[in-house]
Amino acid sequence: MTALVERLEVTFPSANAAVAALVELDILRPQGQQRRNRAFHAHEVMNLLYTGIDAVLDDVATLRNYRAGSWT
Repeated sequence: MTALVERLEVTFPSANAAVAALVELDILRPQGQQRRNRAFHAHEVMNLLYTGIDAVLDDVATLRNYRAGSWT
């Protein structure tokens, strides 16, 4: 958490509350059960890395085509 506090230039309680909110929203997940030197990961980002980003890029291209009015 210290790295987050320093990087975002916020207090420890603010950083801790933000991480807790992201965990509650299931955006972040803790790695392990440590109480100190905790680590978290964004599981959806990890899923993209493991399964490939091609499908996501295809979805983005489809959405852009739809928004541009070239949906066929």
